[in-house]
Amino acid sequence: MKTLFRSCLIFFLALLGAGAASGQVSMAFKGEIKASTGAIVPYATISLNAPTAYGAISNDEGKFELHIDSTFLNDTIVITSVGYRNYVLPVRQAVARSFHTIVMQDTVHMLKEVFVSNRSPQELVADAISKIDENFYASQYEMDCFYRHTARENGVYNKMDEAALKVFDAGFNKPIEVKVDYTQVRKAVDQRTLKSHTTIAPVQMVNSFNLVHAQAAIKSFVTKDYWDFEIVETTYFNDKPVYVIKATVKDNVQRFVFDAVFYIVSGSGKIIRMDFDGERKIEKLDYSLSGKGAELYRYQVNDLKGTATYSERNGKLFLNYIQVRFNFGYSDKNTGKPISTFNENSELLVYNIRERYSSSPPKNNKSIDGVKMKYNAKFWKAFTPINNIPMDASVISDLIKTAPLETQFVESGK
Repeated sequence: MKTLFRSCLIFFLALLGAGAASGQVSMAFKGEIKASTGAIVPYATISLNAPTAYGAISNDEGKFELHIDSTFLNDTIVITSVGYRNYVLPVRQAVARSFHTIVMQDTVHMLKEVFVSNRSPQELVADAISKIDENFYASQYEMDCFYRHTARENGVYNKMDEAALKVFDAGFNKPIEVKVDYTQVRKAVDQRTLKSHTTIAPVQMVNSFNLVHAQAAIKSFVTKDYWDFEIVETTYFNDKPVYVIKATVKDNVQRFVFDAVFYIVSGSGKIIRMDFDGERKIEKLDYSLSGKGAELYRYQVNDLKGTATYSERNGKLFLNYIQVRFNFGYSDKNTGKPISTFNENSELLVYNIRERYSSSPPKNNKSIDGVKMKYNAKFWKAFTPINNIPMDASVISDLIKTAPLETQFVESGK
């Protein structure tokens, strides 16, 4: 069955050391992050204040888990999030307890006398986009990433794919597509009643949200006057003033365009985060269903939204984390009766960066659905980045109803 593989790539572009070292002991820093008001703080970055790429991200529930090699026991952990003061604590203190509740202090109240600008929100966004090649690392580089895709059908999780992968980026304005090479892949047995390709796969994610390659596309959205702009908040991130600017698609736009929120550092114009939501114009999304079953089912997209965050290294921005949530359903083509609703969640976390290729990139990209590898239990046991994206506990409890996960991983890898 052909699904939205091609169309998802089109509209996304329109918007925009895998193993543990021998002898090292991994220590866990787990917890949840809240604001002083008690509100959950998602998408906070938890990292070591050391020359290393170790890092984790808090999920939608504010939960996080960072695994740290014992060699960093004397270092410091820094937690950063837009709108909050940095939270700092020693690694020794972090790993001494099994679970932490981190309370972040708001910085918004400090800002009224700080932010002065004679530029409109649209001008601030246009300026930030024009500086993408200046603010982002624009030369050839390589990323080590962890990818997880889960799917729920009618409220029950019945699919999960995970992959350790390398991403090869040729650099700014290079005609070469970002290449993805799979180091290891493991999959639970696909239990969906209606099986389709993974809608938001690693190749689409890294190509669509690498702003170095999406500069021209996003700039066209601004110049074509598709959005109304509004500064919804002025705040801080990592002690730097930040504009939070909402771009709302105008009612008269007759095509699929996302609403977006840009988080832009004042002065430098660095984009440190971007949220998007396609719900308002989802009916304009151009998609088709063909192949086996196309004559029986109607495919309805309900929503598509997500977040991309970017981290700074040596003064340049790199892709850090992407989450994409996609909701859709099937109904009977003749009667209109609903058959199944699906909720897909795809996440990709960058856990290491090299400013040169360590090996040759693959000639062609592959969809994760077409990748099959013999399950390597030893690799996955040592692969600590897998813990840096906390997972809904219901994923495991739903999937193991048919067989233990290890059994499913072995079976899917045959």
